[in-house]
Amino acid sequence: MQEKCGSNQYAMEIESLTKTYGKKRGVRNISFAVEEGDIFGFLGPNGA
Repeated sequence: MQEKCGSNQYAMEIESLTKTYGKKRGVRNISFAVEEGDIFGFLGPNGA
């Protein structure tokens, strides 16, 4: 991921995340960054 302009770091940065549950895939190869002060939530289809 690209670094935020004018800042050295994000509060959280995820790159190429894949999560499986048994034979089922939850997410595949996602990347994102959260800036300091942002409110962030990552919810599944059942709200968990």
